[in-house]
Parts: sequence; C-alpha cells; structure tokens
Amino acid sequence: MGELQQYRGVGGWLLVFVVGSGILSPILFLYTVMTSYYPFFAEGTWHTLTTPTSPAYHPLWRPAVVLEMVGSFAVVAFGVYAALQLFMEKRSGPRLAIAFLSANLLITIVDQILVRAIPGASAYVSTGDLIRAGVMAAIRIPYFKMSKRVKATYYGAS
Repeated sequence: MGELQQYRGVGGWLLVFVVGSGILSPILFLYTVMTSYYPFFAEGTWHTLTTPTSPAYHPLWRPAVVLEMVGSFAVVAFGVYAALQLFMEKRSGPRLAIAFLSANLLITIVDQILVRAIPGASAYVSTGDLIRAGVMAAIRIPYFKMSKRVKATYYGAS
C-alpha cells in the first residue's frame, strides 16, 4: 500500500467542500432568491432603481443587480458541478474547484466595485461577502494544490 493510499477518497476537508458547494450553497441560494431577490422585484425596488426618471436611479444599478443575480446563479451551478466532479473522483475535480473559488472571488470583487461606485449605495454592500470569498479562496485553493487527500484521490499518487 502506498504512503498516500490511506488518504484516498472523498473525506475530511474535501468532503466539507463537496457538501458545502454541492448541497448547502444551492439551499442558501434558494433562500436568498425567496427572501431577497423575489421581494426586490415584487416590491418594485428594481423599477425604482433602474427607471431613469426615478430619484433613486443610477445607471450602474441595472448591471450591478444583474451581475449579482446571474453571477450568484452561475457560481452556485458551477460549484455544484465541481462538487459532483469531486464526489465522482474525476481528475478534473480539483481544477474545477479552483476555478469555482476563483470565479466566486472575481464576481464578488466586481459586484463590490460596481455597487460602491453608486452614490448612497453603501447600505447594499456587504464587506463580509468579499472577506468570505477571499478567505475561502486563500484557504481552499492551496488545499486543492497541496493536499495529500487530493493527490491520492485524483492523481493516483501513492
């Protein structure tokens, strides 16, 4: 039995990523859709922020909101796909996980920049989202590159 054989399989911190990205993220996204996105449109906030004659209008609101919603959906879908590839022990899993973490951080940064460029929009900016995406990328990307479990499971290292 090879030195890394004991680490083979989806377990430990790898399992945490798979469950978080593949199960918890979609549930949290659905919660966000129901509690934030749906009311945003149903209560007329979208119309207020994106109608040029409205006092709350700013030309960056439309791209910021669309980026956040479409980006959130895309990142969650990509995260589920990466988690499935990891769970099925596909060789592409770790690269997809790294791409997912990078995309999530990039979309969060662009969203923050757009919303911060809108006067008076600071109430809509969550620095916590940026910190969370940055910390997750800073911890998990090196994990996918250096972990014994990742090497044993996806690259057949022994």
